[in-house]
Amino acid sequence: LDLATPRLELSVETYKLFDKSPETFTPSFDEFARLVHPDDRETMQSCFDKTLVSDAHPYHIAVRIINESGRQWVMEAFGAVKRDTEGSALSIHGTAQDITDRRRLEQANERERVRLQTILRTASDGIHILDENGVLVEANDAFLNMLGYDRSVIGQFRTSDWDVRLSAEEVQDRRDLIRKQGQFVFETRHRRRDGTEIDVEIGA
Repeated sequence: LDLATPRLELSVETYKLFDKSPETFTPSFDEFARLVHPDDRETMQSCFDKTLVSDAHPYHIAVRIINESGRQWVMEAFGAVKRDTEGSALSIHGTAQDITDRRRLEQANERERVRLQTILRTASDGIHILDENGVLVEANDAFLNMLGYDRSVIGQFRTSDWDVRLSAEEVQDRRDLIRKQGQFVFETRHRRRDGTEIDVEIGA
């Protein structure tokens, strides 16, 4: 973007993102801004203005675009300012890419995270989640209270820290069965923080 003109040069791929053709479309900053979703224009303009003032604010935005064809997508853009010897901005050079699929995945993951947190918070049964190495990565209050621990053990404890019956090999065998069957129910024995033991049924 030449700030003096202001003339905007686009790559062939960027024309395609906007459903435009170099032969029929003359790009400009105003034309670009017009295609930004109304709810995102203030964010875009604020980032642009801060970038022109100082290199301490790199140009990086993710905004929704509504093409004239009606197609809506999410654009992530990065830019760097070229300045004269006095530090005044002359032009901005950058990249733009379509991150619509990535944004949808992020939103789906966030919805799943909220759903899981709701289940963990409201379930009366003890729920715990292990990673591939058998490390406790999440647990609800019911599970922690049952064993007498607080949340400081999350990320620190392994199954062997509370299960007195299953060896590491047996834990792995059950995880393999869960992957194969989709679910598995078994009984085992857990040791509380105070040393007492309780019989439990695990459904995974």
